[in-house]
Amino acid sequence: VSLASFSSGGDGGIDHTELAKRMRASKTVREDLIEVREFHSDFRPRDAATACQRIARHVRSSGITSEIDEDRATYQLALQAVRRTASGMNAQEVSNTLWAFGTLAEKGIEIDVAAAWAVSRQVPRVAAEMNTQSMVQTLCGIAILAEKKGVEVDLPAVRAASEQAPRVAAGMKSLYLSKTMWAMAKLAEMGVEVDAAAVRAMSEQAPLVADLMKRGEVSVMLWAIAQLEQKGVEVDAEAMRAVSERAVVVKRAPRHTPKLFDRV
Repeated sequence: VSLASFSSGGDGGIDHTELAKRMRASKTVREDLIEVREFHSDFRPRDAATACQRIARHVRSSGITSEIDEDRATYQLALQAVRRTASGMNAQEVSNTLWAFGTLAEKGIEIDVAAAWAVSRQVPRVAAEMNTQSMVQTLCGIAILAEKKGVEVDLPAVRAASEQAPRVAAGMKSLYLSKTMWAMAKLAEMGVEVDAAAVRAMSEQAPLVADLMKRGEVSVMLWAIAQLEQKGVEVDAEAMRAVSERAVVVKRAPRHTPKLFDRV
């Protein structure tokens, strides 16, 4: 019997603070789905974003998708809540939801295109509030959805998020830098026009963090630089030099390839 058959009555009398605490403390997808089943019709934007984020985190960490497969009706209620509340999401909620959708797509989980578009359409509205992590999650989420599920790229969303790169680039960690370069290169590979100022802002950071890059990050950076240059997008020469020099160092180090996109 689907959990969705016991749907919320939508009386709006729930304690959203307690709901948020329970969702943040959840240990399994099934626990997440119970909260969705009980309260989906009362979800506010934060609740919908948190539910999707927790489901994605548990699927990512466990690699198990059977709980969603066994109760797709309740999972669909979470996506419905996203469609209903997306217009009220803030920058963090928008980026967390796009990250969740991208993570689930990578694991082969069905993603509602209407829900994905409902969220990505909010990016231009909230982009100015984005921090480094929000920008990275947004661009990666959009790129992964396009690559894995064939979701049409929301060009205004990409432009709005990319325009934040010069503002948030300073002090960017090597992991976030490699993720951003990957997303922009992947979008360029799909024929999307990439923001040259964003690429320049990212590539200027590369020499500053190259010495901290892990093997996987170096590989992603070299691939991204090659892809961007192949598409006619100029990448700072110092970035290429710094990353190439780091590649020589990490090649001699014990092999350890981090799960790059598992650690946003």
